[in-house]
Amino acid sequence: VSDPLPYLDSSLELNEDAISSGTKALIAAGAFPGMSNLMAMEAAGSLPPGCQIIDSGFNYFTAGLGGSGDVNLYITNLGFGDDMPQYEKGRLNYFKALTGKLLGQVDFFTDAESIMAKRVGSQQVFSWPFPEAATVARELKITGRSHAAMGTAPEVWNVMLGLLVDIVPRSWWRNERFSQFMADFSQPLVKATDKWLQLSSPDG
Repeated sequence: VSDPLPYLDSSLELNEDAISSGTKALIAAGAFPGMSNLMAMEAAGSLPPGCQIIDSGFNYFTAGLGGSGDVNLYITNLGFGDDMPQYEKGRLNYFKALTGKLLGQVDFFTDAESIMAKRVGSQQVFSWPFPEAATVARELKITGRSHAAMGTAPEVWNVMLGLLVDIVPRSWWRNERFSQFMADFSQPLVKATDKWLQLSSPDG
């Protein structure tokens, strides 16, 4: 599991070597694992033959860490130092200033009367360099734009992260010691928030 696109591309270049040695390797599978990637490809595969996909987008939301573990804090921090991969007019581009930027509210439901509308509703999201903004768009040969973003609860975390990304230089986020320090510093606060969210959840 690795997010940086250069690593994924260099791994794919070893495909013939892997075949000749009888080695199987699964890359870009995601950390949870990548169910959203698989769902996107399955949805595209269900379309009638000849359909051209224009845009692709991924929006994620978790309450707190969402059970992903402490290492996710560190990984998220490191990602704030990377350029945002995104397709525009069918071509892959990298945007230095886009990662970590608040993008506004996203509806995490299709039916206003659904359980998702009541439990999750509309949430603030920010750009983060998930590889699927490039990998899935490339596999689907989209002709338009792609994006990937995520948000968390409570809302104050999104606002704080947005401010930090604006203030802290990108090179600092790419520094492993700094990103680990920020992860260690925020860990107690995040764990306390996770506990509060668990207690306040309708599921208990």
